[in-house]
Amino acid sequence: MIDSCFSQVNPILYGDFRTHLFGYWTVDGFKQTGCFDMRCSGFVQISKELTLGSILEPTSNKTHQYENPFNVFLDKTGNWWLSACDISVGYWPSKLFTSMSNHAADLAFGGVTYNDPDKNPPPMGSGYYSDDEYTCYARDINIMDGDGVYKNLDSVDFDIDSFESNCYAQRVGDFKDGNGYTSYFSGQGCRF
Repeated sequence: MIDSCFSQVNPILYGDFRTHLFGYWTVDGFKQTGCFDMRCSGFVQISKELTLGSILEPTSNKTHQYENPFNVFLDKTGNWWLSACDISVGYWPSKLFTSMSNHAADLAFGGVTYNDPDKNPPPMGSGYYSDDEYTCYARDINIMDGDGVYKNLDSVDFDIDSFESNCYAQRVGDFKDGNGYTSYFSGQGCRF
């Protein structure tokens, strides 16, 4: 399984509060295999400009909105490629996976936070709630089949995790033909 390959703020992993490009892979459900970024062998780095773990800048704020395109796709040899910010970053080789040799079973997108119970909770995305114009989002979410044709997703079922829904929010916008879905995720977090 390849976990989200987007951006994250993770002070425990990176030692700062900046936004980093990340990816995570595992073949046994996070039991003994896999790692973040390139902290173990697995991901094959191609780009000299951008690596997993790189700082992504600039970041959005109330006066400027920035977008970074991300794409994960399966090539004809069974390798899963990552492109980010219009750069081919690298790939997870087919030999890592048994059940993903010709397709992925699930697509997950949205926001994830981690909170040390002794500290204030971190915001997700921009921290603004999903009905605010400044919320964090992933847009143009599409699935492409093995022939390079985009699949119509207007009948896809969504399972939105409502854990800590009073602290964080996520919603999925309507399908727009040719543009896919948009997922909005955000929140300030809260103490329990």
